[in-house]
Order: sequence, then C-alpha cells, then structure tokens
Amino acid sequence: MIFYKIRVEGRVQGVGFRPYVYLIAQQLKVHGYVKNRGNYVEILIDKNPDSFLETLQNNLPPQALITNLDYKKIIIQKKYSQFDILDSKDAKTTLKGILPQDLKICKDCLQDLKNHQRFYQYAFNTCTNCGPRYSILHSLPYDRKNTSMQDFRLCKDCLKDYQDPNNRRFHAQTLSCKNCTISLSFHHKDTHFHNDEAIHACAMAILEGKIVAIKGVGGFTLCCDATNSSSIKRLRNLKNRPKKPFAIMLKDLDSINEFAEITPLQKKALLSKEAPIVLLQKKQPLQEIAPNLKQVGVILPYSSLHHLLMEKINRPIVFTSANLNGEPIITTEKELLNKLGNVFDAHLTHEREIINPIDDSVVQQVGEGMQIIRLARGYAPLHLHFTQLNENKDTLIGMGAEQKITLAYKKGKEVIVSPYIGDLNNPTTLARYEKNYNFFTQIYQLEPKKIISDLHQNYHSHQISKNLSCKKNILWEKKQHHYAHFCAIFADSLLQDKNLKIEDKVLGVIWDGTGLGKDGKIWGGEFIFGNLKSYKRVGYFENMEIYGGETSIKEIYKIAYSLVRQFGDNDDILWLKQKYIQKYPKIFPFFDTIIDKKLHVFHTTSVGRIFDAMACLCEICDYNSYDCEAPIMLEQHYKEEIKESYHFLITSKHEVCIKSMMKEILKDLKNNEAKEKIVSKFINTLVAIIFKFAHIMQTKTLMFSGGVFMNKALCEAIMRENSKYALRLFFHQHLPSNDSNISLGQVISIT
Repeated sequence: MIFYKIRVEGRVQGVGFRPYVYLIAQQLKVHGYVKNRGNYVEILIDKNPDSFLETLQNNLPPQALITNLDYKKIIIQKKYSQFDILDSKDAKTTLKGILPQDLKICKDCLQDLKNHQRFYQYAFNTCTNCGPRYSILHSLPYDRKNTSMQDFRLCKDCLKDYQDPNNRRFHAQTLSCKNCTISLSFHHKDTHFHNDEAIHACAMAILEGKIVAIKGVGGFTLCCDATNSSSIKRLRNLKNRPKKPFAIMLKDLDSINEFAEITPLQKKALLSKEAPIVLLQKKQPLQEIAPNLKQVGVILPYSSLHHLLMEKINRPIVFTSANLNGEPIITTEKELLNKLGNVFDAHLTHEREIINPIDDSVVQQVGEGMQIIRLARGYAPLHLHFTQLNENKDTLIGMGAEQKITLAYKKGKEVIVSPYIGDLNNPTTLARYEKNYNFFTQIYQLEPKKIISDLHQNYHSHQISKNLSCKKNILWEKKQHHYAHFCAIFADSLLQDKNLKIEDKVLGVIWDGTGLGKDGKIWGGEFIFGNLKSYKRVGYFENMEIYGGETSIKEIYKIAYSLVRQFGDNDDILWLKQKYIQKYPKIFPFFDTIIDKKLHVFHTTSVGRIFDAMACLCEICDYNSYDCEAPIMLEQHYKEEIKESYHFLITSKHEVCIKSMMKEILKDLKNNEAKEKIVSKFINTLVAIIFKFAHIMQTKTLMFSGGVFMNKALCEAIMRENSKYALRLFFHQHLPSNDSNISLGQVISIT
C-alpha cells in the first residue's frame, strides 16, 4: 500500500503541533499517524500530500515554526483505519530540533481564569498554546514524562481534555486543574496558606508593605508595593542594591499609561509571547524605582499566577530577581531561605520543579527597532539557522567570555545559544554554567569536535575550556574577544539581510569595556575590517594608561584622573587634584606617587573606560555601584538638539587620538558649561569618529558590537547622522550587543 512519509523540522515541540496535525488529518479524512522523533515530527498519510501540506502550512499554531519540510513515497503492508498520535519515538536529537521556549499565558486561558469551573482562578492554568516549556524540560522529545509535570497525575476531566482532539488542551503537557492541582503555599512566619488562600494572603502582604519572594516560571522574584517608599528602601538596604534600577510589574496596559509612555513598538513587545521587561520613558520621577534615570523597566503579568496576584493587588509592584548580587536566579525554597532569608518577610512557592532556571528578558527600543538587553525567558534558548553557511558536520561549542555569559552550539547551518547565565566570578554561577553545558550537550547528544574560548587566561571560561580539552581530548581554540564580537554582529547581520554574503568585507566598530588583545593589552576601541573568513584590526583608539588596577573599574574617579594626567596640562591636573583631595583624602595626593612610579597600571584602548571617565569628570557618577552605572547615568544627559562636537585626530596609522577632545572637554568643565552640552558634544564626537573612519576605509557597510552599543543615545545619534551618508548600518537584533553574543561569535567564523 502506498503511503507518504512527511518530515517536519522547526519549532514543532511544545506548541501543539501534533494535535494540530491530527485535526488536519480528521478534516481531510486521511489515515496514518503523527509522532515526535526527537528533533522533528514524522507524519504518515495514505493520500497524496499536496492538499495536506498546503493546509498544514497555512494556519500553523501561534508559536509553531517550520524551518524544513520534505516527504517521500513509501510502500508498506500495514493498514491504518484511522489517524493516531503515537507515542514519541526516542531518536538522536540534532541542533535542527528547536527547544520549546516558555510562553506567556494565552487569551483563552486568561478567559478560563474568570469563568471556567475547573480553571477558575487556578494559578497554573495553561494549554497547548501557552505556559512553561524550557524551564520544566528534562529532555526531548517534549512529552509530559520528560518534564517536571511527570510528578503530577491528570484527573479524569483533564485526561478527557488531553485525549479530546477538539479541545485546545489536547496533548497539552503542562495540563492540570483544581482537581489535580499543583499545590501552592504562602508562608509568613508561622502562618501558612494554601492554593486560593495563598494568593489572597500574598497579595494582602504586599499591600501591607511586606517584601515577598514569589516562585514564578523560571525562578523566584522579590516583590513589594512599588508605591510604598519605605518597602522599596528596605528592599534596597537588605539586598545591598543602593541605586540599581528595579523593574515593575503592572496589571495591564491602562495601568502602564499612568507611569510611562508607550510607543506602538514597545506595546507590541509588552504583549508579545516573550513578554519581556521593556524599558519605557517615565511619566513620573519614580526615584525609588529607577534613581536618576529617564526610563523604567516595565513588565506585564505573563502567567496565571501573576495575573491572579495583580488582579488582587491592582497597583504596581517591584519585580526583581531573587538572587545574591552577581549570582543566578534562585529556584528552590531551600536555597531561597539559606541565602535570602533575611531579605524577605514571606514567600509564595509551589510544587512544580524548575529544571532550567531562567530570568526575565529585557529589551529597549532603539530607533525603529527593538534591542535585546538580556537574552532570557521567551527568547532563549535561541535557535538560529544560517542559510549562507556551509553544511559543516563538526560540532563547535562557544564557551563565552567572563561576564553576561552564554553558551553557543553550532553544527552545520544551525546554532543554539543558551539563555543568559550571569558573570563567572562566583561559585554559584560557575555551577549553573557547567549545568547548562551538560544540559545542552546531553539533550542534543553532542560530541564536540572543538571548543572555543576567549584569549584571556584569567577568565573562568578559559580555564574550564582548558580542562575540558584535556579531560575529553577535544580540540581547543582561543579566539580574540573583539573578533568574536565582530563575528557575532556579522552573523546577526546575515539573519537581517539575506543578500549579505559571508565573503563581503565590512567595517566592524567594536567598542566595549574590556577584552584581551593579541598584544597582551586591554582593547575596547576597535575597528575591524573583514568577514567571517578573515579579518584585520585596521584602527583603534590610542593607548590610555589607567592606574588603580582592578579597583578603578568601580572607583572610576581613578580613571578620570589617569586620563587627565595623560592628556591634560598642569593647570588641568591641579584643577582636578584640588577637587579629589577634598572628596578622596585617603587616596589623594598619594595617587600621584602611584602614577609617577608606574604602579598598578593597565593599558587600554577601551571606549567604555572613556565613558566612565566622562561620567566622573561631569560629576554625574564617581563610582559604579552596579554594572555600567556610569555610562547609563551619562546617557541621561544627552540632548539631541545639541549638534556640536569636539576635535579629534585620526593618524596615518589609523589611531584615534583623543588629546584634543580631552583638552576641550576640560576647558568646558572649567568654564562651568552645562553637563548636557558636554555629554552631547562627547557622544557626537564618537559619532563623527565613526563616519570619519568609514570615509577613510571607503566602506559602505558598518556593523556595531560591544557593550558600548547598548547605549541608546549613541546608537540613535549614529542612525540620525547616517541620513547624510546612506551607509548600510547593522546593529544587533537577535542577541544583546554586550558579551552575551561572544559565544555566538566564537562558533560562527569559518577561519
């Protein structure tokens, strides 16, 4: 008997794809089966597939994506009298199999929270179109037995829904209801509440000014009333977070309008299936939430639990990850009590285990596009398909750098990038990093041919790569940090423009805070010309001597003084020294001795360090109490209407000399010019340097990567200036501009 075997690859797990295929089969009256085969779905039908395939592709489930589809005619003896969903078949999973991502609650499930008997106000209501996926996944294929839902037995009504092709919960792996509930409990001192009462008690505690830890989709969050100043101050003190902005959760779009402006693009992001934190322009000062910033991070409820809580609270709440500073998000009650027991007053928890911890994603609008700041829930794991690459069979793993770490896995044209993990400067993050490595290598059954790390020997990822290479006899390559950034933005650009070719030569502007160069110095103000096959460092900012060692990265007044000593005259140095002797009597004037004796010095070309110095010189920020505080604060003072810039020089060797810029900045400072004018002229100068360099290199295509290009004001100023030149500009769209893209850049080049 003639049958047609169809193979469907893409995002076809955890999105209701098999039930969707079943309904089409019923509609077209075909016999056969559908089943998971690990990284693809296999369909067998007994009729010509043309009509079936057309119907299949025209009305996919909301979150499904087909990346490849083919079929072949076969002859088998078995007869099929109906169409069935067969048990998943364990098979080798490849990188073509897209891991399911955690999805925001759908409109239908929201409606069920209000009026469905079994799901009325049920905190874990989901269907095939929504709910947790990656965070509860043990292994593929995505079946209940391979998730943390395996611990919860379906009641007879849920089982009926699960088996009913006409029900949207047909084969919904996260299904449960009030009759087979996932237990929810709220604990405050010696008082305990469960299920519906737990939600009510949690809401009342927040309204009473309590700090509450809430177990959500990817981990615990710390929450308090965002209109209660004393609660926010107490949370800041207990969490040792004096200035870093908090995100806030609001009930709905109407609630947001009271606190912030929303553009159509931001609204789309807020309502998207990814449901990230979106940076919005403030309408109110919100000083306790986001001190001295023009923007505030806003998120809408994205699970049944969050919706039920926000309905009862009906006011904004602080919504921040529950973790110690620099550590990953906490996922278990035991760890929460051990590490943060003194921070919160009460906690709301549930029985469903979080297998893969994941933070909330963060995005911001830059120009007419959205920029990802943190690659996490909803966006990650990120699957990328590069049609322009060759079908190389070797498996490569990019180990990332040190900060904002991710892992990347490449085979052929496919790349998987892990969610944001954190900074590898503490044991907890290192353990999470290794757990992620093991999860992805096991779930995809990878046998890496090569691992690629950063050049920097002091990076933990470098040391781990070295150990893995020795232990498992894997090839180990070390890739220069800024070339990895360049490769990452080239890869991102390939996805944005299908006409771009891997052999096209482009100019990469790679600016960040730190990265070891091939000469052993710290780079960070780089111009790279090339492609994914070859590259050359064609320009850079002049060498700067920074004194104070590692402490200067936080105590940035040391950077400011170092640059004034290097580029200013005696009057400039005396002017700043007099200020610092008063502000830092324990450091000055002894700091001059350190400089004179060339002690505790590092050499750098970093534009990120210039931003630090500028923030300090303008008396905007002297100390980085959180990552990138100084450049974030500096950005707040940029004014688009100010068009002037400072002078600079690019030498015949393509070195960007900033002495004249620094001299003019110091002159403006001593003349008490407004901060807004100085900051705007400084950022305009950076823009002018970029376009001057593009002219020197006679290039028509510019690509931007590195943490400096997280700066919204700088990016938008570049976009505006380009109206004069009409060059092709590429900024990151699929990954953050910061070091989270390093792992992708490590695996993507073909050198």
